[in-house]
Amino acid sequence: MYTSYVATPEEYAIQRYEGASTLYGPHTLTIYLQQFRKLMRSIALGEQVAAGPMPPFEDDKQITLSTGVVFDGHPFGWYFGDCKVQPRETPYRRGDTVRVMFIAGNPRNNLMHERTFFTVERLRPEFEETNSVDAHQQGGGGGGRDVWEVVATDANWETKFKWHRRSTLFAYSDIELEWEVPEQVDPGTYRIQHFGYWRYILGGIFPYNGTTRNFTVE
Repeated sequence: MYTSYVATPEEYAIQRYEGASTLYGPHTLTIYLQQFRKLMRSIALGEQVAAGPMPPFEDDKQITLSTGVVFDGHPFGWYFGDCKVQPRETPYRRGDTVRVMFIAGNPRNNLMHERTFFTVERLRPEFEETNSVDAHQQGGGGGGRDVWEVVATDANWETKFKWHRRSTLFAYSDIELEWEVPEQVDPGTYRIQHFGYWRYILGGIFPYNGTTRNFTVE
């Protein structure tokens, strides 16, 4: 649960930025310290601690001035999740940026709380021999033996997620994804998967996903 600042009672009384941003009153810090002492004692003694009450779910009470998503569309010959800009065929090196783009729905259809809009995945080394850069596999290639491991999501510093509205009238959208290859990354075969939701004009929100072709990092 997000708590913003935690100020001392004295800072809270002054009501400068930090005090005004302490959400749960002047005794927030005192109560936190009390609970942390209980937790530390339980950890030291190996005791079980009751979960306690769950925070209230307030998402349905939020007020927004943004208009809702009416519907999503895609150009003729394309579908949601199709990759329109693929990774290059030549190998990437550490420090390079991988840029890809997908036909997408509006990301406000599902904010993907506790999830991710995309993953960067590496083919497990023991399966490298069954794979090629040109192969476009959805996880079941190579006789269903390929195993991919996630190395980055939209929560990583080296990734970027950009939404582009291509047509307001027809509700076309593109999602541009970037991954700056870290210095400590292992060489191998990689791919990027995008996950999203699109809204039908007559009602309903539906999931989709798309996958790039495989690319190599040296």
